[in-house]
Amino acid sequence: MSGQIKHFYEFGAFRLAPEERLLLHDGTPVPLAPKAFEMLVVLVSHNNHLLTKDELLKSVWADTIVEENSLDKNVSVLRKILGGGGGVQKFIETVRGQGYRFTADVKEVCETEEADASVVSDQESAISTELSLIEPQPFLTPLNIDRVTWIDELKARKIGAFLAIALLLLIITTSFTWIRSLSGGKHRERPPEMTTERLTNGGDVRNATLSPDGKYFVYEEQDGSVSHLWVRQTGQNNPLEIIRPEERNLLGTTFSPDGQFIYYAVRDRHDTSGALYRVPTLGGVQTKLLEHVDSPVTFSPDGRQIAFTRYGADVSSLVIAASDGGSERILLERKGSITIGAGGSAWSPDGRMIACSFWDYATPASEALITVVGVDVQSGAAKLLTEQKWDACWRIAWTGDGLGYVLIGTRQGEGDSVQKDQVWHVTYPAGEVRRITTDLSRYLPTSLGVSNNSDAVLVVPFNRTSQIWSMDSSGEAHTAEQLTNGTGDGRSGIATLPDNHVVYVARTGDHVDLWQMNADGTQKKQLTNDSPFLEEVRAAPDGRILIFASKRNGRSHLFSVDGDGANLKQLTSGDSYEIDSDFSPDGKWIVYASKRVLADKIEPETLWIISLDGGEPIQLTEDTGFTPYFSPDGKRISYINSEQRLAIIAAEGGAPLQTFAPVKIAELNMGSHWAPDGQVLTYVVMKKNVGNIWLQPVNGEAAHPLTNFKDGEIYNYAFSRDGTRLFLARGHQIRDALLIKNFR
Repeated sequence: MSGQIKHFYEFGAFRLAPEERLLLHDGTPVPLAPKAFEMLVVLVSHNNHLLTKDELLKSVWADTIVEENSLDKNVSVLRKILGGGGGVQKFIETVRGQGYRFTADVKEVCETEEADASVVSDQESAISTELSLIEPQPFLTPLNIDRVTWIDELKARKIGAFLAIALLLLIITTSFTWIRSLSGGKHRERPPEMTTERLTNGGDVRNATLSPDGKYFVYEEQDGSVSHLWVRQTGQNNPLEIIRPEERNLLGTTFSPDGQFIYYAVRDRHDTSGALYRVPTLGGVQTKLLEHVDSPVTFSPDGRQIAFTRYGADVSSLVIAASDGGSERILLERKGSITIGAGGSAWSPDGRMIACSFWDYATPASEALITVVGVDVQSGAAKLLTEQKWDACWRIAWTGDGLGYVLIGTRQGEGDSVQKDQVWHVTYPAGEVRRITTDLSRYLPTSLGVSNNSDAVLVVPFNRTSQIWSMDSSGEAHTAEQLTNGTGDGRSGIATLPDNHVVYVARTGDHVDLWQMNADGTQKKQLTNDSPFLEEVRAAPDGRILIFASKRNGRSHLFSVDGDGANLKQLTSGDSYEIDSDFSPDGKWIVYASKRVLADKIEPETLWIISLDGGEPIQLTEDTGFTPYFSPDGKRISYINSEQRLAIIAAEGGAPLQTFAPVKIAELNMGSHWAPDGQVLTYVVMKKNVGNIWLQPVNGEAAHPLTNFKDGEIYNYAFSRDGTRLFLARGHQIRDALLIKNFR
């Protein structure tokens, strides 16, 4: 019998035998799930060569369509088994945005394995020699009988040797199974798939977090301006309101490590700084602990201390205090262009450092360049935790084993895409970044919690649908009819044209473009194609020119195009930042709000005017002003001032001519449009999660509602040029608490 060639790889203390589907560590079998084993073979056999994610998917899942998440999960499993996560040697290198490379030194070995021992081989040779000497006989003689008996003896010994080998293989297989059973599930055949569980149903959930044991979660619901704080058992529908509902602005909630208390920071609607309160988890007496708390708190592992962010005049501080509010000390301060993130900090499970974000505004872009750092609890020294840079970084929470943390954030360069405000897992100490969420939702920045004893994270996805509706300008809801069926139509801008057409901003996947349709919703057509992010479209009185804001080269400026989407021109430039604008009724001027973003500060937003033909812009206000609109006669401009009041100035600028206080639950991000008669200002009011348009007469009479919708929200609107129709972007917002399991 000929020998078999054994082929295997050796690296570090490991031996990988592909044919036997066996991985050994110092001679001990290491169980691996089938796909993880196949991936390891591919990586090792291509040692020190970059394998793209597509190549790995095709090699391991050749006949199956799977998500990239399956690839990342198996890499994570391999790193844990090989010791590359926090171990001495890192075997698998991530090449960001491309794929993976196996970096350990690999020795490829080929050995010949004989079928039996050398004695058996000698016996087989002897048998062959004896048989060759035997003459064929028609009958058996006594001599032949003895010879055959001896040969049978040798055959029996050969069979016995094979049986011994089979028994040995059986013992190895049984031992391997026994070892797996003793592991208690530490090494599973197949890593569990990531699952999601919806914890609430159709509410306006915000400021949610999870108890350390994962059994309870706390969340806020907003009813107009009134805030409700609830606690609920995970997986149960039995909410308990733990504090009295009232008007307040929560900054975040945190469970104490023992789960007995909930800490929450509150900012008064008319105050610039927050205060910290504590209440028993199942309700009871509220205790005020601290003033000037501007973020959710994080606890030391023993529960004796808390940390939080505090803001002052041109300074931000990371502060540590006792859990009862005493013994404050400033751990770290940042001044000038660098600010400590308000999303909150996270105390590591070993108690040695606090993770937080630094927002650095000393960049040529209008947004900060953000990094995640770890601050030493004793010295206050900060070190970078990951090379990844961010456009936004909000709340952070460590996993219970201290091998990584989860954050809500936007990776650098993705601020104007559907990747904005996603859930990310970052390993520690390697700093490798992986996106957990894969849908098109954004996630609320202040809602995050990770259980200590399992891979479960609580988040709140934020879904907002928007379609364009048309209704009679009298505001009667029964006259409203839906014109579009998209999920992001008109939310970022609607403009009406004199020829009975409507132009609007529509989002489709990663693309945001201008579209046009007839006033009855027919003959929709796309005006721009795959343009950068744009918003707040406005139309010249004759409809031949459109203006909008678009972010290019890191800053948002105003641009114009012809009515058919051609002939793009940039109207504003420099170190300023513009979004909101409007045409004068004669079409010669554009009023807009602008703020300068400098290396060391951001100046207040003020109102400016510029000729459509170009030239130098003219400043209209010294005080802060947002969202300007020309009156129908062109003599006045409405805007929202720094005190969140409706204001009117002359078209030439100067001090306000009039100001009006809106109702308490107004949504003023769209400003105050003029009604077609020029005698009334309009704005949106949210009441019990329902949006309606209200009217504020400029003669000082009391404000009152125009529309009477019973459900849905209004994100944007515009009157037709003849004043008979009102076009609205309407839809619904859904914020439900979600529990993601097995995210690593």
